[in-house]
Amino acid sequence: MAEGKVVQVRGPVVDVRFPADALPPLLQALRITDEKKAINLVVEVAQHLGDDTVRCVAMDSTDGLVRGMPVTDTGSQIKVPVGPATLGRLFDLLGNPIDERGPVENEDYVGVLARTDGGVLCTLESSRVSVGPRAEYIVEIYGTGGSVRWNFESLNHVDVCIGRGEGPVQGYTRVMAGPGMPDFDRFQPGAGTSMGFDDLKTIEAFHFLKSIVDGAQIEPGFGAAYTAARTNQARIRSWESGSWESVSA
Repeated sequence: MAEGKVVQVRGPVVDVRFPADALPPLLQALRITDEKKAINLVVEVAQHLGDDTVRCVAMDSTDGLVRGMPVTDTGSQIKVPVGPATLGRLFDLLGNPIDERGPVENEDYVGVLARTDGGVLCTLESSRVSVGPRAEYIVEIYGTGGSVRWNFESLNHVDVCIGRGEGPVQGYTRVMAGPGMPDFDRFQPGAGTSMGFDDLKTIEAFHFLKSIVDGAQIEPGFGAAYTAARTNQARIRSWESGSWESVSA
């Protein structure tokens, strides 16, 4: 993972500078450690300041931090356990159990940081929780000109951020699905009306049956499935090695 350096500390606010090609996205979790000072601090990226610097909010005391200390990008946002294993348990802000009942065995969430051939960073996250706001799949792509994000909880829109430019950053703008998009007007009368999961599964079933009748493979096909499998294998290798793993085309 990318490493930066602390450049300024003011109370709970910590500014960190990273290499130009490794600037962490907003809400990313960064870790500052120093064994001699017994520091193991997590900070969250709150703002991009320019000059390859991010402003972060500390999740605990910043006592002992000094300029020049190394900072590691964890590659994901702050994550906490979810699912039935958390019922009746007590956790701190970072999801660590504080009820002296041992660790929480949790396999209901996974996130991975990826880099495309063009150098664009993105995160892919998924959760197996059956209900609630964590029952979702998330895709976020961070380019030099902005970012785009979509999650399973809101099927009918994507959020787009213009990002860098001459003027001020305006944050995310919500782009709603509408009649001009494939198959939408078969189900809904106008733009901004949500399509449900059942609608999408009906569309998926239609195209699957049509491909059988036409004798033509539609995408995503076997090639996409094979690429997804190799991506998962690379994710496991990266988890074990702690370094980037390549997925061949």
